[in-house]
Amino acid sequence: MKLSALKIDAEKLEQGAWVGDIPELEGVRFKVRGLGNTDYKRLQNRLIMAIPRKNRRNGLSVEDQTRIESRCVVDTILLDWDGLEDDDGRATPFSKELAADLLADPDMARLREGILYAAAIVAEQDAEDEEAVEGNSATASAGS
Repeated sequence: MKLSALKIDAEKLEQGAWVGDIPELEGVRFKVRGLGNTDYKRLQNRLIMAIPRKNRRNGLSVEDQTRIESRCVVDTILLDWDGLEDDDGRATPFSKELAADLLADPDMARLREGILYAAAIVAEQDAEDEEAVEGNSATASAGS
């Protein structure tokens, strides 16, 4: 594997970008920062350390993991959404409060998975696009 294939776009990881074409969420886009952005790491660490040591000793409970992940997603990853509608077909405007409510609902697992998918790939997109453009540029230059 080429080292260039391992590159990410660190700016998108930290600042965020729109991601569409999300499996099982046709027509939905999320503006997200990448998983593991600096604020995510800080908040996750702070929330884990707030759990009593005896409850962390053998690993976090599933409930604590889910609560921490949801809080980190709402506070440090999800910036906006587009394409979500209510049951009457009206656009559902983004708010952190609504996002928190939806992510707390176990029946909204598909939404959570979609956001995490977008956050996992947001920093990869431009690196791949730039590599394709660079490849095209090199070929064009070589032919000159």
